[in-house]
Formats: sequence, C-alpha cells, structure tokens
Amino acid sequence: MKASEIVSMLARILAEHYRSGVSLKESFYRALDDPFSIPSHKARAIHRRLMELGKRLGLCEEILDDVIQSGSFEDLGPELKGVLVTAADEMLFEGTSPALVTDAATRIAKELVNDKVADFVHAICFDLEEYDVDRLKRRGYDDLCLQYYFPPDFVDYVRRVLPEDEIEDFLRACNEPAVKYVRVNTLLADVDEVRERLAEEGVLTEPDEHISDLLRVVEEEVPIVRTETWKEGLVFTQDKASAAVAHVLDPQPGEFVVDLCAAPGGKTLHVLCLMEGEGEILAVDKSDWRLDAMREKLAWQHVPDGVVKLRCTDAREIPEELDEEADRAIVDPPCSGMGSVQKRPETRWNVTKKRVRRYAKLQSELLEAAVKTVRPGGIVVYSTCTLTINENENVIRRAVRRYDITIEEVNLQFGRRGLVPRTRRFYPHTDRCQGFFIAKLRKN
Repeated sequence: MKASEIVSMLARILAEHYRSGVSLKESFYRALDDPFSIPSHKARAIHRRLMELGKRLGLCEEILDDVIQSGSFEDLGPELKGVLVTAADEMLFEGTSPALVTDAATRIAKELVNDKVADFVHAICFDLEEYDVDRLKRRGYDDLCLQYYFPPDFVDYVRRVLPEDEIEDFLRACNEPAVKYVRVNTLLADVDEVRERLAEEGVLTEPDEHISDLLRVVEEEVPIVRTETWKEGLVFTQDKASAAVAHVLDPQPGEFVVDLCAAPGGKTLHVLCLMEGEGEILAVDKSDWRLDAMREKLAWQHVPDGVVKLRCTDAREIPEELDEEADRAIVDPPCSGMGSVQKRPETRWNVTKKRVRRYAKLQSELLEAAVKTVRPGGIVVYSTCTLTINENENVIRRAVRRYDITIEEVNLQFGRRGLVPRTRRFYPHTDRCQGFFIAKLRKN
C-alpha cells in the first residue's frame, strides 16, 4: 500500500479513537464504515499496522507533546491528533520517507480539518524528522520502555511482581500475537467431534493440556469465524487463563450461580456448560448495550430460555436485590488491563497509578458484594486480566481482613503461585496466555 493511503486510513481510525474513546479495533470498524468492502488483503494489512501503532501510541503522543511549542498535544482536536500521531509513527518507527509522510499528513489534515492547519502540520513534521527518541528519557522512559514501547508506570508494576531476569521476556511476549484458543460448547458437542469438524473446514487445533474443553488454534486456512462450526455456536473464543476461571469455580448441576460482571459473557456460558445446562445463572452488568450483545451470544450458543437471567444494574447493589443466596459467584471486575495488551496493545498507555488506585477501590467493593451474595459455605472466584498487586493480592488481603472467608487452593497445573498463598498468577511468556490472576474464596 502507498504511504499516502496508509496515512489517510490510519489517521481516520485514530480520529475516531480520540473522538469516541473506543478501542482501536472498534475504531477500525467505525471509521472505515464497511471494512468488508475493502479488499481483504488491504483490510488485514491496515489492521496489522494499526495494532503495531497501538503499541507506540503513547510514545507518539509524548513525542508530539515534546515537539509542539505552543500548547500541548491534549489541546488538539481528534482529527489533528490522528494525523500527527500517524505521521510520527510512520516517520520515526516505520522508516517511511519524511517527504512522503509530510505530504500525506498535510493533505489529509486539510481534508479532515481545514486548509488553515496545513502550515502547522508541515512544521510539526519538519521537527519530527530531526527528533531523537532518546529525548524521552528526560520524561522518565528508560531503555526497556523505549525498546519495547511501554510507559514507565507499566514497567514499574512489572518489576514489582517478576524477577529481574524475566522482565524483558515478559515485555517481549506482550508484543507478540496472542495464542488463539477456542472453548467448545459442550452443551452441543464434544471436544473430539468439534476438533474433527474444524479440521474438515480448514482449521487445525490441538487439545490444551490443562483445560479439558479448550482447543489451541494451530493453523487457519480460513478464519475460524467463517466456519460452520463457529456459526452454529459450537465454539467460543476465550483465552486459556480466562477459561480456567469456570473450572476453578467448579459449579455443579442444579446450583444457583451469580456472575457479577458478566458481559461479554464468556465465563457465564462456560459455567452453564460445566453445569450441563441444569440450574440457574444470574448474569449482572451495569451496561445495557453490553448485555444486549451478551443476549445475542446466548442465542448464538443455543442457551435454553430461562436458564441465564440478565440483569442491568450496579453489581454492588446485588446483595440487597436477591431473594435467595447463591451457591457460587464469579467477580471479574473492571481493571487496568495490563494482561490484555497482546490483544489490545493501546491499553498499556492507560496503566497509571491513579487509575490503578481507582480500580482497586471498585474491585474491593465488587468482591464485597460477591461475598455477601453467596450462602455460608459458598464459593467466590475473583479474577482479573491485570498484574498489579493493588488490584489482585491487596484486594484479597483486604477482603480476608474484613469478612469471615478462607482462601482456597486454585488447583491448576499451569501458572505460578501468587503473592498471597493459594492464589494463582499467569504470564504470557511462561503460560501461553494473557496476564491473569485468580483467587478462590469460601464463605465461612
């Protein structure tokens, strides 16, 4: 693809990202209106390029903030931000000719904003051409931050939980494509049957050695989402660590289970499979549009009516709203997302100490609600896709101090012991899954 075409498409996608605040992946679909109208090789190329840019998004913003003389990067409008970040990334990290980038950026800025910004964009591109990325060391970026494209706070949190000789392996793994897994809908088919069907449709898989209903995707002659196996709801994309949560919960047929932060629904559906479709699940989420999407997933996976009940409310209010106590509960609360950067690379730039403190407070409140929701002897499984001690072990320590609960062993044959005994941590460089944390609690 020509540099001008790349700059144009990426700038539009980023403008949508800055305007709406949605993920880069969602911005890709919104900004291009109908991505499926674009030749598939071009769409894939732009998406790959977008994910690479996502790794460096915050670096480009810092560089532009350093370059802009009057005002700051934050003062710019979404369209101008999109153009300049794309230009910075193309010029400084992709090695595209500065002349080509400057010409393309100036032209697209005129289209998206107006003619008056052309001189400003041209001047910024001129300064970018001579920019030395090592200047960011004055802003707290060390060699690891610059080599692997991570903010200082992110690397600092990693240093608190991993030995020094693993840090670089971890950061490198975070920048590699995530291992792809699909979980089998055992309400409709068994694992061997699904594996054979996928092979016939051009998708080769291997059974996971630790999770019995999980398949690792080895090769896709066609995207798995285009197979009849997928369309019939026989498989569901789910990371290995995430798929472990329902097994740790160990729900039994006929039980009442509450999923306090349920959308988009992967864990709820998995729990139902392990319950063999018998029992009752209450899936709670405060987002009505996320629950609408979850409702569609339930239909796609052929979930019988009435087995899973959806409720749009703040999960912290659930203990007062329930007429009966649950046998088991899952709480997978909002978090800083440090463990999910392989799939959403731009989220690394959202990891700040202030956000982590805010999430930790909410997580403690949601875990408190989960403990109050279950009966005496009931089980609560707490999980996050992040790695900070504040959002994981400290939340568990706080709950144990406040309530009569016992930490039970997370009996999994992968991952490593957490910083609180009997909890479990998972890392992409050692476990072939996203960064994750699981704790299992019993109410006394």
